[in-house]
Amino acid sequence: MKTAKYSLMALLLCCVNVLLAQGINFADGDWKSVLAKAKNSNKLIFVDVYTTWCGPCKMMARDVFPNEKVGSKFNASFVNYKIDAEKGEGIDLARKYNVRAYPNFLFINGDGELVHRVIGYHAADEFLEQAEVAVKKVGDKPLSWFESNYPARRKDPQFMLAYLDKLESDEKDPSKVLNDYLSDLKPEQQTEEANVLLAAKYLHSMEGLPFNLVMNGLKSADKYQASTREALEMSALKLIDEKFSTAVQENDRMLMDKIIGTVRAVRPITAESMVNGMELEFAKAGNDQASIAKYSERMANDLMKKTPAELKKQDAETFKSIMSSFRQSGQDTTSEMFKARVNMLKSASTNAVAGQLNSLAWGYAQSMSDKASWKKALAWSARSLELMPTEAALMDTYANLLYKLGKKKKALQYQEMAVKTAPDDESLKETLEKIKKNTL
Repeated sequence: MKTAKYSLMALLLCCVNVLLAQGINFADGDWKSVLAKAKNSNKLIFVDVYTTWCGPCKMMARDVFPNEKVGSKFNASFVNYKIDAEKGEGIDLARKYNVRAYPNFLFINGDGELVHRVIGYHAADEFLEQAEVAVKKVGDKPLSWFESNYPARRKDPQFMLAYLDKLESDEKDPSKVLNDYLSDLKPEQQTEEANVLLAAKYLHSMEGLPFNLVMNGLKSADKYQASTREALEMSALKLIDEKFSTAVQENDRMLMDKIIGTVRAVRPITAESMVNGMELEFAKAGNDQASIAKYSERMANDLMKKTPAELKKQDAETFKSIMSSFRQSGQDTTSEMFKARVNMLKSASTNAVAGQLNSLAWGYAQSMSDKASWKKALAWSARSLELMPTEAALMDTYANLLYKLGKKKKALQYQEMAVKTAPDDESLKETLEKIKKNTL
């Protein structure tokens, strides 16, 4: 009986070990208690900051967190915690650590200082690599150390460069530190290639010396290498995208004007098309009907001028260029996946114009309430279908517009075609039923 008792105990212990090894064990309690636990155990806190609507968050919870290797590493190295960014303490925590995308994985020390951040879905092996990066960063100086030492060590280039890296990795705005660092250099040093590239690397503001260095660098095409000019252009475009989101969210017309000026300086040849698109999005966000009409019509009219023959020529040129790049990169051009991709690329320009016209027609019709506007949108939709006659989404837009204009029989015909083309799309079927019942 004694032997049986010990065997049962061993079996129970084995089961416990198996359960513990099945994945990450997340701690209970509030944030204060988790910080105390990390401090006492001299471990980092791994925080899964998620939302209930985030698909990749659910994939991580389903596919990666239960992984045995991931569980073994994270349970041994970290105090693990998960929190909803939109509920309770999660709201303040997300704000404090500047969480702007999900899933957002934070590695925080017992003093509440961010050591490492990982964003987005990562497979188990990649996630384990990020855990190693976090552990290795434990000895790094926290942001608070840089902030307290900044006044005394501002003239130390190594300190300043490390500070910039820390700010960027913690997703804090490095603009002031960057401006200070570059301002302390002599004018001839500021325009050296390495310092202009530094300005581009940490550019987050459309004001100050770093921005001026990048923009002037773009004007001086012959002064720097082609790779440097490309880096400056990419930095400026990234900044434009970042500030455009802010302008739209805050309905900031002054910032919008600054953005448009920058677009014209960075991309002078294609600026108008880009500006029109941005102005349209800005108008939609502010529900500015007059501007929605103005920029929708301006963009659509430009696209309507492109004849099928011109687009076919562009398709051939684009396809030739893309295939040349593929061959140079050594990609396998014999696989079925590649062949399917190639078929799409053969009409890239035509498909792009058709998609844009369809989007403009739908958005314009949703914003405008008069038949004259709907007729304009119908013409744009008709051209999109002419260019891509077998696309169900385009048929759906056309059918909706026909219905708005009282042409129910023809609307029914095109919606039936859309359903036949994409029989698994439930939304198309719902629209078809509404047209039949005259309730759309």
